[in-house]
Amino acid sequence: MTEYPIASVLILAYNHESYIENTIKSVVSQKCSFNFEIVVTDDASTDRSLAIILELQSQYPTLIRVISNEKNLGLNFSFRNAVRSAKGDFVALLGGDDYWIVDNKLEMQVQLLLSQEDVAYVHTEFKKINESDGSISGHHNKGWLNTLPGKTGRKALAAMLSLQWPGYPLASSACFRKDPLLKGMKNHPEILSYDLPGEGTITHASMLYYGGQYAFIPVETTMYRVRESSLSHYTSNADQFDYQTRYYLLRIFTAESFGLGNRAVKSIKYRGLIQLFKTALELGTTTEFQTFQQTQRIGIWLQIILYLCKSRILRYIYKTFIRQVSRRDRV
Repeated sequence: MTEYPIASVLILAYNHESYIENTIKSVVSQKCSFNFEIVVTDDASTDRSLAIILELQSQYPTLIRVISNEKNLGLNFSFRNAVRSAKGDFVALLGGDDYWIVDNKLEMQVQLLLSQEDVAYVHTEFKKINESDGSISGHHNKGWLNTLPGKTGRKALAAMLSLQWPGYPLASSACFRKDPLLKGMKNHPEILSYDLPGEGTITHASMLYYGGQYAFIPVETTMYRVRESSLSHYTSNADQFDYQTRYYLLRIFTAESFGLGNRAVKSIKYRGLIQLFKTALELGTTTEFQTFQQTQRIGIWLQIILYLCKSRILRYIYKTFIRQVSRRDRV
């Protein structure tokens, strides 16, 4: 199976002892009309993850390859090394705690990529399972519509970095062409050296800038596990806001790395700050936003927009409060 694989499924594992077997088996069970390989990277897990991975490799030696890091390298470098080692023309990602829930997921996506040369990236609907209580919610990204049709290169990348998404594609549900990503990693290695998980940013930037269009299959193919110990889990609202500000800075950094120019960078910066302001209002971290805003060079027009947003939301809160008081008085 692995001598001439068309697709490579990359699984990144770190302390996924409780989940990694189910994750790998959900890929092993894929029914495909082409050869594929499974590349599992263990980033120096401290639990039994590697032992489980090696046991599964012994059961499927022609299908599974294992990359075992002697020391913890972090997600960015594990991702980079896994992509470079992939033998297939197409790459599918799967988190070490997620799993696929249909056996034709890979077949559907690769056939679409083979038949549509202008498509570089294809993703699907997905479900979420909450680790704490086992509850499942479905049809995430339902009806996803590409908001970048006809846009390629700089225009498409600027739109993505400006958060013009109808819903962020889930990496574990995606399959894409390898060559654009290799080109992006070669020409912009600093993105994966950034002090924040940037595998999604470099992937999307590379697909849009060097690859082509995005496609969507409206089928639930993947179960995404929501965990308290995940990279995106926050111990406080302040931590969550800090995480969002760093991603905002990463988007600007990416725009500058790809040479989008001052006009595009300014647009990304302004749209990002407005989104951060909305997030701060939701989280109650307006003080943190004010402090962060002072570190950014923004023009008078953005200051006016932020003020108007704040005023409108405050008016809405006030009117809601008045309506509730009036209802109580009538009762």
